[in-house]
Formats: sequence, structure tokens, C-alpha cells
Amino acid sequence: MQNYKLLGFKRKAKLTANFLVKSTGHTFSIPLNEAVNSELMDYLSPFEQREIYRKYY
Repeated sequence: MQNYKLLGFKRKAKLTANFLVKSTGHTFSIPLNEAVNSELMDYLSPFEQREIYRKYY
């Protein structure tokens, strides 16, 4: 089940990924390297996973 949605990326000191929690509507940002290594990736669509890996590498 897709509980999260990738909203985009933001470049600060580190590249961060912005996510939306579908059930509550809250947004949050985490560094891209943490997003790749987290369980969050299991809840994203294949297209969103591909976009994260493209930015990461």
C-alpha cells in the first residue's frame, strides 16, 4: 500500500526529499541518503523509487 507520496526534492546543505503522508496530509523532508536506506522506500510506487535513485546516483 502506498502511504506516502514523493513531492519533490530540495537542495539545502544536503539534498533532501519531500514526502506527503497520505492519511494525514502532513509533509516532511529527510536527507536523500536516509530515504534510500529506510523502510519508506517500500511504501512508494516504482516510479517514485526510480526518481529517488536517479537523484541519489
